[in-house]
Amino acid sequence: MNLILDTSCWISLFRGGLLRKLLNSKHKFLITDWMAEAEIITQGLRSFIDLNGIEKISTESKDYINEVKRIRKKTKEKASLQDCHGVYCAKVYSYLLVSNDFDILGELAEEEGIECRDLLWLLDQMLDDENIITTKEYIDAIDNILIDTRFGQLRKLLIQKKTDLGNRKKKGD
Repeated sequence: MNLILDTSCWISLFRGGLLRKLLNSKHKFLITDWMAEAEIITQGLRSFIDLNGIEKISTESKDYINEVKRIRKKTKEKASLQDCHGVYCAKVYSYLLVSNDFDILGELAEEEGIECRDLLWLLDQMLDDENIITTKEYIDAIDNILIDTRFGQLRKLLIQKKTDLGNRKKKGD
């Protein structure tokens, strides 16, 4: 699967201790040079950006910049510039966009004709479909992600998922 993670997903997966496992999986990732420099590296994630499987693209063309501005204007500037980069790249390169801010980006992605999923969907894929992580790793990741998540709806979903996983673990699944 080809994935574009918004900045908050990179950070959440890092804090949850799952970023390296995901990046070492069979997936391909795309990140803009601007996002890598301005966002990810400033968060202390430089060693992850240089791994194989992460394609970096240039954001210097005038057409690229104009399209990102168009997308941002469409959201009345509710979406961050970084998120608009992700939407544009997902559209142009046919990648799946994964976002913590699904309320804004989910609607925008639908308008732009691209597929957008939330972090829980990705974590479920890592657990159930790909066996990249264990149930315990998932629960531990949720605890670490919850420490700093600013997304109210995601926070509620993570707490519910942790409860569901705990019940599943007790049943022996």
